[in-house]
Amino acid sequence: WNMKKGISCIIPCLNSEKYIKKNIITINKIFKKYEKKFEIILIDDFSNDKTLEIIKSLKSSKVKIIKNKKNLGKSSSIIKGVKKSAFSKVIFVDSDLPYLKNIKQIIKGLKKYDLVFVDRGHIDSRKLNSNETFYQSLREIIGGSIKFLIKIIFSFPYKDTQAGLKGFKKTKDFSKIKFYSRRFFLDVELINFYHKKRKKIKNIPTSYSVAKTSTIKLFSFKNIEIILEFIKIVFLVKFKS
Repeated sequence: WNMKKGISCIIPCLNSEKYIKKNIITINKIFKKYEKKFEIILIDDFSNDKTLEIIKSLKSSKVKIIKNKKNLGKSSSIIKGVKKSAFSKVIFVDSDLPYLKNIKQIIKGLKKYDLVFVDRGHIDSRKLNSNETFYQSLREIIGGSIKFLIKIIFSFPYKDTQAGLKGFKKTKDFSKIKFYSRRFFLDVELINFYHKKRKKIKNIPTSYSVAKTSTIKLFSFKNIEIILEFIKIVFLVKFKS
């Protein structure tokens, strides 16, 4: 694991052709403004649209591209990116750049803290949706239940571990961590690691909206995957380790 000064920004991509080029240009500008040494690592998680073709067309020495030969999942893609990262600080963010306005806070926060992340459950966070659809309300209830279970089981002082923007400093023993999440719960494992090590952690408030649509449907096989992986993470990370 490389420990040179600088920041590696890891972005897992899956069927992101509609916005990926614009978003990479945007995030490149942000890092140029606030960090001299940085790289952007894009992991194409076996997209079936033109995502890979678009990111390959980006002409920048700051951009690295990793192509998964099959769909591995978000957690596996991020871990793959971390292993290829050149710098001691890592930020990972979803390809649609949620919480874009908070990226500057993450970059600056890593100068003082070991782990910095967006927390929608923070007392100062604000939900922007006013009139929610039935789908949005139900999704929020289900998501809130998972967040509550994570908080209780892992004894976290944070209400939300799952927002798609986090930054951390690699510890000297970071390479020894065994991650069990493949798709959904790398966030929990990271926060648990830094929490148990009593590292400096900062959760930051944000403004957010509950999405009207999602690749995760309310009644689908993917929900079974989420539940099974959650049980695995609880057993292997909390009770067995």
